[in-house]
Amino acid sequence: MFDLSFAELLLISVVALVVIGPQDLPKVIRAVMNLFKQVQGMMQDVRQSVDDIVNESGVDDFKKETRYLIDQNGDYQEIYDISELMKKDGKPSDE
Repeated sequence: MFDLSFAELLLISVVALVVIGPQDLPKVIRAVMNLFKQVQGMMQDVRQSVDDIVNESGVDDFKKETRYLIDQNGDYQEIYDISELMKKDGKPSDE
């Protein structure tokens, strides 16, 4: 998540132990973990709300229906969705 190495985690742990103290450290860790859980829950709610708005607005239906564009000459040009070609095993390609 934060891409911290073992040495960095060890340094943070030692500093926290010295600054906070051994008696209050478990309380602080629990409070920080609860904060992360609350933030994660809020992020999930926001994602769900955005997905609901997109589904209600019909953006996906509009995207599926519009497979053609009119070019400068007035000719219809088919639109190709290359995102499926870029995916590899359900994940975007890193290549």
